[in-house]
Parts: sequence; structure tokens; C-alpha cells
Amino acid sequence: MSKLPAWMKTDTLYLFKWTKVGDTSSCIKEYEAKDFLMVEPMNPDGLKSKYNLRIEMRDSVEFIGTIFAVEIEKWISALRCAKRCGEENERSKNKIARNTDFIIGMYRRKLGK
Repeated sequence: MSKLPAWMKTDTLYLFKWTKVGDTSSCIKEYEAKDFLMVEPMNPDGLKSKYNLRIEMRDSVEFIGTIFAVEIEKWISALRCAKRCGEENERSKNKIARNTDFIIGMYRRKLGK
């Protein structure tokens, strides 16, 4: 499991543009996952990568490209989970920093509801 730097948030997508190996430039853009409207795979002919992902937000659209399809599936899963976490944190009064849907589901199943 990789560790995030202390300044990074778990429900935020950071975009970097590195020109060479070992580049330590800061992020050029950051997006909060709760602002994602749609996260979906796409494969248009005009993009460089073989497999692509489209992230639609209110004011912009970002594309992420990979070589392997399994990487796109991992991206989609992680971004959708981050979106759920961000939305749940917004709804939470005490700002719990974790995805609570799973815990609530377990509690309801245990009660038989």
C-alpha cells in the first residue's frame, strides 16, 4: 500500500505534468471528487492512449489515458469511491473522513432491515 504525502487529500484528484524522471514539480490542477458529474471509459480515435477515461465536471472535462484496460478499471473504481466518500463527508455533520455506506449496510443487514 502506498502512502500519500501529508498535504494530499484522499477525495481529491491531483494532475501533475512531469517532463522527466525525478521531476518534483507541484500539481498543476486539483479537483474534488464530490464535483465529478460522470466518470466513464471511452475510446475515441483522436486520443493518444489506447484506453481512456473521461471525467466530467461542471466547468471542465479531463481525460486520463493508459496502456492497459485493467488500469482504467482501477481508475474508475478509485474515482467513484472517492466521489462517494466526498459526498458522504459533505452530508456528515461531524465530517467523518471515510466511506460510511459499507458500515451502514452491515448494520442494517445485522438488524434484518
